[in-house]
Parts: sequence; C-alpha cells; structure tokens
Amino acid sequence: MNTRLFAGVTQVLTVIVIVVDIVLVATDAITVRAAVMLWLAIEMPLLLVTVALFVFRVRMLARNHDLAPRSALVAALSESPLYRFAETEFRAYRSLWMLVRGKKNSPGDIAFTSSSGALTMPVAFAAATVIEIAVLHLLIPWPWLSVTLAILSIWGLAFVFGFVATDLVHPHYLKGTTLVLRQSGRIVAEVPIDEHLAVTARRRSSPTAPDVDGSRLHLPNQDGTNIELVLADTVAAEIASMVPAWRHAGDVDVINVYVDEPETIIAAVRDVKRALASSES
Repeated sequence: MNTRLFAGVTQVLTVIVIVVDIVLVATDAITVRAAVMLWLAIEMPLLLVTVALFVFRVRMLARNHDLAPRSALVAALSESPLYRFAETEFRAYRSLWMLVRGKKNSPGDIAFTSSSGALTMPVAFAAATVIEIAVLHLLIPWPWLSVTLAILSIWGLAFVFGFVATDLVHPHYLKGTTLVLRQSGRIVAEVPIDEHLAVTARRRSSPTAPDVDGSRLHLPNQDGTNIELVLADTVAAEIASMVPAWRHAGDVDVINVYVDEPETIIAAVRDVKRALASSES
C-alpha cells in the first residue's frame, strides 16, 4: 500500500471511529467514560498516524515537484477523500445561499443558464423526505433516534438542493472571445471563438450525464443537449467529481451542451466572429 492510499484509508477510519463512538454513546451501549477510553485507545493513534503521513506527503510533494510549502500543502489536501467531500459540500451550501439571495457567479460578459427542469428532482426528493420523516416519527419508539434521522434527512435534502444550485448559480459564460463551459461550479472547458468554430442548434436526447466520449464532450441536463459546437482544434476538457468513476477528461473537438436559450449562445458566438472579422479587415 503506497503512502497516499494509506493516508486516505486512515482519514476515513478516523471519521468512522468518531461516528461509531457517538452512536454507541447515544444508544447507551457504552458510558461516556468508556467512549473517551475508546477514543483514546483507537482514535489518538489513528490521528497521530494520519498527521504524520500527511506531513510526510507534503514534504514529498514539495521535494519531488519543487513546490512551495503552501502549494504542497494545498496539493496534499486535494488528494484527501475527505477534502473532496468537504469541498463539494461547502460549494453546495454556498451555492444554495447564493440562489436564495438571487446571486450568480458569472464573471463574463454574457451568461448562458441551463436551469430548465433542474428543480424537478429536488422537489420530488423534498416531498419524499417529508413523508419519510412523518412515517419514521410514527414508527420509531425512541425520540432521540427519530430526531436524529429527521436531522439527517433534512441535511441530505439541503445537500441535494445545494448540489443543484451549484449549476444554477455558476452558468456558462462568454468572456471576450472565449466561451467558458462549467459543471458543478468548476470550469470544464474553455473554447476560443474564431472563424472556424461552428455552433448549431441540435438536440440530442442522450447521454443525460456529463461525459467525455472520445473527442466529444457532453454537458446535458435531464433531457439531453440542444447546442453543438464543432471546433477546428481540440481543447482540454475535464469533468471533476468527488466520485472517481464520474471523473472524465480528454481533448475534444465536438461539444454538446444544454442551455435554456439556444438562440442566445448562437447569436453571441456570431457577434464575436463578426467583431473578429471586422478587426482583421
């Protein structure tokens, strides 16, 4: 087992031990004193090992990649499975707060939203959560367990709304002569607009999940995509995710994306191309 993998395993085990400790105390399976002893016996060694491995990893990254201490620290944090989860959750809650306040993160000249149908799943999930909380309250005889499950359900519901809000408040945008495409608040690809770029309204019903398929990038909503961009040269595309299986990257020259108003992005690209042609003539 390499250092990076072992460090990740110890971090996950540390969290598991804390959760088990809390559950055992809450269910009166052990006393608080016994819980403290369990924490000291298991958690402290794990914590010390985790910290030692993390420091070792930071030093390795700094030495092998000639990084400054701060850059090495950030790089080591980004490798942690807990960091990706925490980062995703923080971004979701921040995006939900921005959505409630009516704010958007759009640093470009024109924003291209893709919000159609985005709230269908969260609303259905919210209705199911309310029913679930009511049923559990009637079926579970222990108030502490009923309250705990209700809190976890509401927490999960907030995360689902926040996850959807991430796309709503971080739309695609045009900045100068570059079309910036985003997914879950992260930049997926930056497309330079030139006379060779072709953009057309073309509907594709599948796939319905972000993907890099060979040299084609898909950024759909639940109904697919409605815009196709064909590039003369490839651009780098990367779909990030806290789930490794959902991460995709590659060089693409065809991009299928969904936007609420296809004519707006077509007109914006056309205007940029006209401006470029005028400046060259």
